[in-house]
Amino acid sequence: MSTIPSWVTSSGSLGTIPEGVFYTTPLVATSDQSVFYSVIAGRLPPGIQINETGLLSGNALAVSRLQGVPTDVEISTTSTFVVRAYTT
Repeated sequence: MSTIPSWVTSSGSLGTIPEGVFYTTPLVATSDQSVFYSVIAGRLPPGIQINETGLLSGNALAVSRLQGVPTDVEISTTSTFVVRAYTT
């Protein structure tokens, strides 16, 4: 009989992901069977994905484009999502 996966990774913020910089962090849950992961609500930042083994990775992409003279603009965007850990 399998156990329900138990999260090791704390809920809440996974930190700040700089645009254009490769980001990777493992999400971890334990069980007596293989654990798989999937996003079940919300949306990951553009350019970031999660695989079935719980590895969250990618290059965050800008979601807007400007025309004219470029200037530095500090804009923080918050992405909210829910990941389910499950066994088969």
